[in-house]
Amino acid sequence: MTFDSPLFVASSLFAFGICLGALIVYCIHRIKSGNYKQIAQNILHQAQQEAINLKKHAELSIKQMQLEHQREQEQTWQQERKKIQREEDRLKSREDKLETRLNLVEKKLTDIEKREAVLIGRKAQLEEEKNS
Repeated sequence: MTFDSPLFVASSLFAFGICLGALIVYCIHRIKSGNYKQIAQNILHQAQQEAINLKKHAELSIKQMQLEHQREQEQTWQQERKKIQREEDRLKSREDKLETRLNLVEKKLTDIEKREAVLIGRKAQLEEEKNS
C-alpha cells in the first residue's frame, strides 16, 4: 500500500473525517456543557432567591398574624375591663342605695327613740298627775 493508492487516500480521508467529526462533536458538547452549567447556575440562583423571598414572606405573615392576635387580645382585655368597670359601677350604685336606706332607717330609728322618750316622759307626767 502506497500513499498514492486510492484505498489509502480513502482510508485517510475516512479517518480524517471521523477525527474531524469527533472534534466537532467534542466542541459542540463543550459549548452545550458550558451553557448547561450556566443554566444550572441560573436555576440554582433563582431557586435561592425564591427561597429567600418565601422566607421573608413567611416571616412577614407570622408577624402580621402575631399583630392581629395581639389586637384581638387587646380588644378582649378592653371588653373585660369595661365589663368589670360596669359591674363595679353597678355595685357602687347598689352600695350607695343601701347606704342611703341604712341612713334612712337609722334616722327613723332615732326619731322613734326620740318619740319613745317623749312618750315615756308624758307617761311619767300623766302618772304623776294621776297620783297627785
